[in-house]
Amino acid sequence: LDSFSDLKILIVGDGPYLKSMKELVQRLKIQDSVRFLGNINDITYALSVIDIFVLPAVWREGFGLSIIEAMAVSKPVIVTNIWALNTLIQNGVNGILVEPRSVESLVEAIRRVLNDTTFREKISKAGQETAQKRFSLDHMVEELETVYQELLRV
Repeated sequence: LDSFSDLKILIVGDGPYLKSMKELVQRLKIQDSVRFLGNINDITYALSVIDIFVLPAVWREGFGLSIIEAMAVSKPVIVTNIWALNTLIQNGVNGILVEPRSVESLVEAIRRVLNDTTFREKISKAGQETAQKRFSLDHMVEELETVYQELLRV
């Protein structure tokens, strides 16, 4: 916030750390810059108003659907280099991978995306292409047909 005074942070979801996160926001006196949206079923609004999607997970994720949704609408993504998430992202190509619990690398990644328009546009476009190529309806149908064909041969 010192470097980007107009920065707004949207936090989606809840969980066991929500109360302590809200207390931290109060302690840091940054409540004008942080909005807690809670659990939302339709992520469309959040994706329409953000400039960067950040998922700093520290535990294994089952699948990064929210990452794919952000990539599909051409948002640059910064995610933790953990199992499942790092299968979606090629660091520096279609997003940025940061080490778990590394505040410094997360801050550095956010600054890079905010400051480097060319880089931001490059990873956003590549992310959108990845989402379309790997997760479009046509691609998913082709993959399902391949599985069925293999099963029929058995």
